[in-house]
Amino acid sequence: MSLLSNEDAPKTIGRLLQSDRRSTDLRRGITANPREVQKIAARVFDDLAEGQRVPALAELVELLVRAKDPLSDSALLSTRYHLFLRSLEGAFVSYWPQKKYSSTDEHRIKKEQLLK
Repeated sequence: MSLLSNEDAPKTIGRLLQSDRRSTDLRRGITANPREVQKIAARVFDDLAEGQRVPALAELVELLVRAKDPLSDSALLSTRYHLFLRSLEGAFVSYWPQKKYSSTDEHRIKKEQLLK
């Protein structure tokens, strides 16, 4: 694959990443269902040490977000991040505007654990 002199950098990078195995694995692996970052990183960067996988994934995502499809001029990856939390039955915690905690009698949880 050669670099085209009349092509801007985001499109050139996009053209190169379209044929990259890792970027293809990443884009295919996240389209169906939400997944944990560590699991995606382990799949895409299985040849790296565990501590290097998530940072490498973050760099690849950054490249894919900035890279452009040479034909459509759209980003190779459109990112949306979601954080899911699970509620504690019977415990109520608020961090804003001030830290507050309350619980029901049947579900006693140490206040110090929740307000760290």
